[in-house]
Amino acid sequence: MAAPIKHLEKLKPWREKDGLIKIEGWARDGLNDGEIAKNIGVSVRTYWLWKSKYPEIREAGSKVREIVDREIEHALYKGALGYEVEDIETTIEKLPDGETKTKVKKLKRWVPPSPPLVIFYLKNRKPNEWRDRLEFEMSGTVGLVQIIDDIPKKKIIEGEVVNEQSPTRSDKKLN
Repeated sequence: MAAPIKHLEKLKPWREKDGLIKIEGWARDGLNDGEIAKNIGVSVRTYWLWKSKYPEIREAGSKVREIVDREIEHALYKGALGYEVEDIETTIEKLPDGETKTKVKKLKRWVPPSPPLVIFYLKNRKPNEWRDRLEFEMSGTVGLVQIIDDIPKKKIIEGEVVNEQSPTRSDKKLN
C-alpha cells in the first residue's frame, strides 16, 4: 500500500499551478516525456499514467508543444520568403535652454530570404525534386559480359586467348 500513497504524494504538486507551469516550460524548451518525467522524479510510465488520468497534466505539455511547433514553422516560412521588420530609433537632443527633446523614428527594413531555410523547406516539402541524392535504376547487361560469353568456353579452359582484332586464335597462352 505504500507505493500508491507515495505516487499520490508526488502527483499533488504537479497538478497545482506552479507544477503545471514547470511542465509547460519544459515542453516549450523541447523536452520529451522521458526528460520531463526525470525532472519530476518519476518513471516515464508513471508520467504517462498521470497524463492519461489528469487532463491538466496532459494539456500542460501537449498544448505548449503544438504552439511552439507552429511558431517555429511560421518563423521558418518567414525566413524562407524574407520579411519586413520595424525598428525604432530614439534620439535625445539637448536644447540650448537645457531641456531635452526626444525624437522617435520608426524605420522599416527588409530581411532577405535565407538560402539555407529555402533549401531546408524545399528538401522536406518536395523531396523527390530537391533531395541531394538522386537514385537511378539500371537494367540490362554490361558489354564485357557479352564479350566473355562470345568466347568459346573450350578455348578459355584450354588457356587460349582469342585475338582482339579478329576472332581467330592468338599465339598467346594464358598463364
